[in-house]
Amino acid sequence: MKKATFTFGFSLSELIQRNDKVLQFIARDAADFTRFGYGEPWRTGIEQTAGALRLILPDDYYGAQQKHKTQLKNDCRKHLERFIGDLRIRAKYSLGEKSYDYQMYNFTKIGTLNDKELITFTLHIIKIAQNQLAHLALRNADQTLIDNIETSRQELDDAIDDQQMAVSERREMRFKRTQLANQLYQFISEACDIGKNIWNGTNDAYYTDYVIYGSKQTIDEVEELEEMEATTGEETGN
Repeated sequence: MKKATFTFGFSLSELIQRNDKVLQFIARDAADFTRFGYGEPWRTGIEQTAGALRLILPDDYYGAQQKHKTQLKNDCRKHLERFIGDLRIRAKYSLGEKSYDYQMYNFTKIGTLNDKELITFTLHIIKIAQNQLAHLALRNADQTLIDNIETSRQELDDAIDDQQMAVSERREMRFKRTQLANQLYQFISEACDIGKNIWNGTNDAYYTDYVIYGSKQTIDEVEELEEMEATTGEETGN
């Protein structure tokens, strides 16, 4: 999937806040926007896009789910390795560490394997152990131990799938979130261009409404600045 990037330079919460303000101005200037062909369906499109964006959970949520699934997968691997380690010590002292029968397992390879490789390699270990049960019985290694290894192998396999699903879901939601946000930003930018055109040279206050929310300043910063300017004007008598 192609990586999507935001086309604006502020946070999603700021984007939604700006959208809410711009919608208020559009409602106020609805008749003028209609003259340019921006009627109710267009305004509804903005509201629906913003609504869909609001419903998407933040990336923190999907990141936490991915982290959780990864931890479960790691726990499953440790569980499998413990059972294999149990078999290893029993095989070592029932077959002899230097024996060919023991060397067939190649236990030392486990530390070099990734999770998916371990899934396949465990089948090799299980098959050898099944063929050597009579000898392994000397150290009480039996079918129950082999079954435990197979169960743990399947649990790790399932956990890997769950982790990959979490990664895919996070990637998908990032892409969807970015697409909706960029679409909403395009709506806002277009509305601000039209709004400025409507009031250019006729109403500076209304014109400024659209300039402010088309800029990269946050609304809080702008409102604070306006309050400071008003206070300064009162203090200086201007």
